[in-house]
Amino acid sequence: MAEDALKTTVEAMDNQLVGQYVGEGSTLCAVTIIGATIYSTNVGDSRAVLARKGGIALDLTPNHTPYDPIERARIEKEGFPF
Repeated sequence: MAEDALKTTVEAMDNQLVGQYVGEGSTLCAVTIIGATIYSTNVGDSRAVLARKGGIALDLTPNHTPYDPIERARIEKEGFPF
């Protein structure tokens, strides 16, 4: 349910911004903790990292950069050439 709520919220925000100039580098990162479960999402070049005891970092979201082959393919599919 929380996963669906995050997805619905991000999609609604995206739909509101389509066609509007929001500037380069617009990003979104959201983390919700319910009980012992962590839900996270990111759009653009932002990310969430959980700092753990002993200096261990745990990535909660993937990096959305054009250096990632999957993200580059998605960007090119949207019509933004490199």
